[in-house]
Amino acid sequence: MATIALFTSNNIFSRIIQFFEGSKISHSAIGIDIDGVSYFLHAAWGGVQLTARENVLSYDKLFAEFEVIPNIEDEVNTAKSKIGEPYDTIGLFGFIFVLLARKLGIGIHNPLASKSAVVCSEFIIECDTQHLIPEFYGLDPETITPPDLFHICSNGKSFKELV
Repeated sequence: MATIALFTSNNIFSRIIQFFEGSKISHSAIGIDIDGVSYFLHAAWGGVQLTARENVLSYDKLFAEFEVIPNIEDEVNTAKSKIGEPYDTIGLFGFIFVLLARKLGIGIHNPLASKSAVVCSEFIIECDTQHLIPEFYGLDPETITPPDLFHICSNGKSFKELV
């Protein structure tokens, strides 16, 4: 079973993200179990990484978690193969433009997004390479935020709310 987890945090960087996104949610990850141990696979400072669930929960608070209903085992393996890819720090700042444009009713591509690095929510969307999650089909991964993922998971038939 794979999940999509969404987090809130009180650190200054998360507070800045929350301010611009207008949401308490500031991070997202894929939840998986490997040999009976729970992990979060996510793009964070330092790049794409596999972090023990308990370690992530020591600094981020779980806001919501959704079971992914379609079998995405191959997508999870694709996601694991991305461990070590860089985090898109510059692209993160590009979300300021994306979110401001949204407020004006304009959809724009993230002008600072890197082709060789990812942010957390982009990483999750890009891992659905076989389009097994219909709610992700046609989305621009470089403009999806963790609150967007929360909305998609809350309303999509491909997800079951756990938390």
